[in-house]
Amino acid sequence: MVPSLRKLPEDCLREDMIAIIHRYDGENYVHLSIDEDVHIIENIESEIATLTCTLRVRLRDHTTIIPLKGEGRGVFDAFHEAFKAKLGDRYYFMKRLRLEEFKVDTLSSQGTGFASDDQVGVTILVQVDNRKRIAFRNNSFSLLSATLGCSLQMFEYFINGEKTIKKLLFLLEDYRARNRGDLQEKVMIDLAKLVSCSYYQERAP
Repeated sequence: MVPSLRKLPEDCLREDMIAIIHRYDGENYVHLSIDEDVHIIENIESEIATLTCTLRVRLRDHTTIIPLKGEGRGVFDAFHEAFKAKLGDRYYFMKRLRLEEFKVDTLSSQGTGFASDDQVGVTILVQVDNRKRIAFRNNSFSLLSATLGCSLQMFEYFINGEKTIKKLLFLLEDYRARNRGDLQEKVMIDLAKLVSCSYYQERAP
């Protein structure tokens, strides 16, 4: 059995926020995945990587296919740039997202160091503007898979967080119009929590 990494406060925060997202908009949760084939060309001297892959965006029974291509310093940066190039104009958090920490751990059940049957665990801590930091994790036998899986978790969280904030704002106005103070208070509390570590910006008409 592969040991798990110690849970961080930022992990608990992510779990709490995902629970809020599912509570209000679970039926419209957006799932992200990438096809098996990921193509990477990396210049060892400059450390510039070019990544090409296919993103699948699933909402209920509908799946949208989006080709991605990005360049950056290393795979993580290249994947982020690929995402931002395709979806940055739609999701504003991508232009404000800041990487606070990127950590790789060897998860060895034997405690004898690196071996072919060991998994690696990737942990990233990110922050949007001055909001709270939030953590994402992924384990795999492949460092590339763990890195991309961690990145997908991050993008999926912020996309669904933005959608849920928009829905909570709609509910808030609806409850105010109907003079439902009891429901309004609950929504305001959950909205404040989600806004503290997500991002939403009204689009220009």
